[in-house]
Amino acid sequence: MNELVVLFTHSLFPLFIIAGAGSLLAKITNLNPHSLSQVFINLFSPCLIFTMLTPSELSSEKIGLIFLFTTTSTILIGGLAWVS
Repeated sequence: MNELVVLFTHSLFPLFIIAGAGSLLAKITNLNPHSLSQVFINLFSPCLIFTMLTPSELSSEKIGLIFLFTTTSTILIGGLAWVS
């Protein structure tokens, strides 16, 4: 039972708080949800990636391979989009 309380307070409760705050903000103001979600995604996605990678035990070689793959796939997709 104690594990369920810890799971709820560390994982689910913050999500409920954020969803409730978003719902309250939508009722109080007349904000466009699409533009607001784009701002949050562009602002907090790098933060999420950084916090997920910081405690990891990846070697420099694997981080370099991940960076190389990401850069190469981004360039290829951008090139395909530019040609089309």
